[in-house]
Amino acid sequence: MRNKITLSVKHFGPITNAEVTFNRITTFVGPQGSGKSTLAKLYSMFLWIEKRLERGLVTEKRVMQSMRFQKVYCGYHRLSSYFYNDTEIIFSGYAYTFTYRDKNLEILKNDNKEESKVVKVMYVPAERNFLSSIGNLSDFKNIPLALQTFKDEYDSAIQKYASGFHLPLNNVRFEYDRLNKIPWLVGDGYKVRLSDASSGFQAALPMLLVSQYLTESVASRNDGSESRLSIAEQERLNQRVKSVIENTNISPEVRNAALAVISSQFNYSGFVNVVEEPEENLYPESQKEVLYMLLRLANIDDDNRLVLTTHSPYIINYLTLAIKAGKLKDTANGNEGILGSINSIVNIGSCISAEDVNIYEMADGSARLLEMPGGLPTDNNFLNRALYDVNTMFDSLLDIEEGM
Repeated sequence: MRNKITLSVKHFGPITNAEVTFNRITTFVGPQGSGKSTLAKLYSMFLWIEKRLERGLVTEKRVMQSMRFQKVYCGYHRLSSYFYNDTEIIFSGYAYTFTYRDKNLEILKNDNKEESKVVKVMYVPAERNFLSSIGNLSDFKNIPLALQTFKDEYDSAIQKYASGFHLPLNNVRFEYDRLNKIPWLVGDGYKVRLSDASSGFQAALPMLLVSQYLTESVASRNDGSESRLSIAEQERLNQRVKSVIENTNISPEVRNAALAVISSQFNYSGFVNVVEEPEENLYPESQKEVLYMLLRLANIDDDNRLVLTTHSPYIINYLTLAIKAGKLKDTANGNEGILGSINSIVNIGSCISAEDVNIYEMADGSARLLEMPGGLPTDNNFLNRALYDVNTMFDSLLDIEEGM
């Protein structure tokens, strides 16, 4: 997934003028109301529209219908009121370029992409802790659609991991009582209902459970199983396959090629995980463990992507550690002793490359790409603070480097 995905936004909600290029790991930092989630939501929305266009579930003409883009698609993420008379949005994705200008949306099929990508995208909202503390949202009105979609995936994930799911926090395991429909957290010498657990667990569990579930679901294509399709998608797939097979005017070679293209459009090439505030209600050490689990999941497939919005300086510093550890891992030449030392500080599976990371600082209605001097995020950002434990771990990585 090396295609460049870019997003340009002018005069939309809190954003005055912002241009962003999404990398394998993209992070937005900044104060409340600065536009972090706005950019993440637009990215998620456009990728979802691309998927539906590629699978023939909607036509370009229908997406471009007057006010449909604003009221329906942007309304899904509650962005409908963000429009101004001079709003301009340009999104260049895997298969299409969307241009919203002068209150009109235009869609052009990209012709410079080597391969079209259809990705599974999940937006993990900050309100996810409601699912743990309340559980059944069916009696509540005006639930955000994004939260409802997340809940549907969360319900599926609960069923899959009902027999047990280990969280990277406090040696705690999730279990689900199917008979009584009760989610439990089981620790050393205790067992508590999720609804009675701390707010940190209530926010972290849905995020991690769904992230693991969807990562495995998309990766399952590698062992020959099919990606999950909705009923509408399955019907559309059957229609398109049938039309090709029954076409007697094409050669066997063309028929096989057409079927291969259809197959690629109805399988996911990767999982795009868009997470609001992964640090929500978590102690710094727990923020690290949650972040590194998200990175491990992103690293499972080269076509996976991770987008984060955060207020936490710890997230940026732990990303820095993961990048530094990745550099050391690449130069370790398989030396098990060195790899073991790195792993004691940063899980080897969570190591990342600086080339795969973009960090944007949101301020004054714009997005500034943080510099990466020496391949590490610059200290010149408003979130960075002198964190003693992070500095200590970084010094340990330097010791490893000096001993190599």
